[in-house]
Amino acid sequence: MDVKRDSADAHFSFVKDWVEKKARRHLMRAQKRKGFGWKRWSKRWLYEDLKLFNNYRVKRDGPLPKVVPAR
Repeated sequence: MDVKRDSADAHFSFVKDWVEKKARRHLMRAQKRKGFGWKRWSKRWLYEDLKLFNNYRVKRDGPLPKVVPAR
Protein backbone atom coordinates (compact mmCIF):
# COMPACT_ATOMS: atom_id res chain seq x y z
CA MET A 1 0.00 0.00 0.00
CA ASP A 2 1.10 3.51 -0.74
CA VAL A 3 1.86 5.64 2.34
CA LYS A 4 -0.15 8.57 0.94
CA ARG A 5 -3.22 6.38 0.46
CA ASP A 6 -2.97 5.00 4.00
CA SER A 7 -2.78 8.57 5.26
CA ALA A 8 -5.86 9.55 3.24
CA ASP A 9 -7.81 6.61 4.67
CA ALA A 10 -6.81 7.62 8.21
CA HIS A 11 -7.96 11.22 7.65
CA PHE A 12 -11.19 10.00 6.11
CA SER A 13 -11.84 7.73 9.10
CA PHE A 14 -11.30 10.73 11.36
CA VAL A 15 -13.99 12.68 9.50
CA LYS A 16 -16.45 9.76 9.66
CA ASP A 17 -15.93 9.43 13.43
CA TRP A 18 -16.32 13.21 13.82
CA VAL A 19 -19.71 13.15 12.06
CA GLU A 20 -20.91 10.32 14.31
CA LYS A 21 -19.77 12.25 17.38
CA LYS A 22 -21.65 15.35 16.23
CA ALA A 23 -24.84 13.32 15.68
CA ARG A 24 -24.55 11.77 19.16
CA ARG A 25 -23.97 15.18 20.75
CA HIS A 26 -26.97 16.64 18.96
CA LEU A 27 -29.21 13.81 20.20
CA MET A 28 -28.04 14.28 23.79
CA ARG A 29 -28.51 18.06 23.71
CA ALA A 30 -32.00 17.59 22.29
CA GLN A 31 -32.77 15.61 25.46
CA LYS A 32 -31.10 18.29 27.60
CA ARG A 33 -28.39 15.90 28.74
CA LYS A 34 -24.61 16.14 28.97
CA GLY A 35 -22.17 13.90 27.13
CA PHE A 36 -22.28 12.08 23.83
CA GLY A 37 -24.49 9.06 24.55
CA TRP A 38 -21.84 6.40 24.00
CA LYS A 39 -23.68 3.98 26.30
CA ARG A 40 -27.15 5.13 25.28
CA TRP A 41 -26.99 4.48 21.52
CA SER A 42 -25.05 1.76 19.71
CA LYS A 43 -23.37 2.33 16.35
CA ARG A 44 -25.78 -0.20 14.89
CA TRP A 45 -28.77 1.87 16.04
CA LEU A 46 -27.30 5.09 14.63
CA TYR A 47 -26.62 3.63 11.20
CA GLU A 48 -29.56 1.22 10.78
CA ASP A 49 -32.47 2.82 12.63
CA LEU A 50 -31.52 6.49 12.48
CA LYS A 51 -30.18 6.02 8.92
CA LEU A 52 -26.96 7.94 9.53
CA PHE A 53 -25.07 7.73 6.22
CA ASN A 54 -22.46 4.94 6.26
CA ASN A 55 -21.72 4.23 2.60
CA TYR A 56 -18.61 6.36 2.34
CA ARG A 57 -16.12 5.42 -0.37
CA VAL A 58 -12.84 6.98 -1.36
CA LYS A 59 -12.57 7.21 -5.13
CA ARG A 60 -9.24 5.96 -6.43
CA ASP A 61 -8.28 6.56 -10.04
CA GLY A 62 -5.24 4.35 -10.46
CA PRO A 63 -1.80 5.26 -9.13
CA LEU A 64 -1.20 8.69 -7.66
CA PRO A 65 0.73 11.12 -9.89
CA LYS A 66 4.30 11.77 -8.86
CA VAL A 67 4.10 15.40 -9.96
CA VAL A 68 1.09 17.69 -10.19
CA PRO A 69 0.83 19.19 -13.71
CA ALA A 70 1.58 22.92 -13.94
CA ARG A 71 -1.30 25.26 -14.81
